[in-house]
Amino acid sequence: AILLAARNDTLTTSCQALSLRMQRARYLANMTEGRWYAAVQEHENILKFLIDKDGKRLARTLLDHMESKRVSVVQWLEAQNEPSEPV
Repeated sequence: AILLAARNDTLTTSCQALSLRMQRARYLANMTEGRWYAAVQEHENILKFLIDKDGKRLARTLLDHMESKRVSVVQWLEAQNEPSEPV
């Protein structure tokens, strides 16, 4: 819905390519119930700011959303590298 609202073919193509590359990490990264609800709220805000053409709030929300996802993925990757038993 967000990409349709943006009506930007370059953005759509870039997001689709990135989404395919990030799919595994996005869904394997541990996400708490609280983080899940926060992400849903972020998506709703992103769509609202797109529709309202509120570029400043859209940019801030997108940056915050991507940072939260980055933190989740990094934590998941670090957990994968931890030994399961003490050495």
